[in-house]
Amino acid sequence: MRIPRIYTDSALTEGGTAALDDNAAQHVGRVLRMQPGQELLLFNGDGNDYPATISSASKKNVEVQVGTPEANTTESPLEIVLGQTLSKGDRMDYAVQKAASPPRKSPRRKKKVSCRWPSAPGYCERKPPQLRPWRFANGFGVT
Repeated sequence: MRIPRIYTDSALTEGGTAALDDNAAQHVGRVLRMQPGQELLLFNGDGNDYPATISSASKKNVEVQVGTPEANTTESPLEIVLGQTLSKGDRMDYAVQKAASPPRKSPRRKKKVSCRWPSAPGYCERKPPQLRPWRFANGFGVT
């Protein structure tokens, strides 16, 4: 059977006990219907996974016995580059908002979004350079 990986925002120590927060306890107790003695994997954003065994479980409260921390190997080492064209109205706001927000399943992930020119200067860390008007060979230009 698959061992579920659960996020908790509390500090985890090896050999200690921890009570899961309300959302995590409800997920483990009601949705997964886990019982005392079953194993799960906890993480809190410090780069480690903590194997844990459920010591007591109800639908609203779950306490676990924390094991020895292991290095987290499930995060992808890939860097994602997103290209976005200029959009009209609220579509650009929506695209930047979704690109800058971390996925819901991974609270550890930081917001690593920076805009590059040519993009809307209001959304970027840096502003694009001032452009000179174009001059064509026939003397006509675009300003």
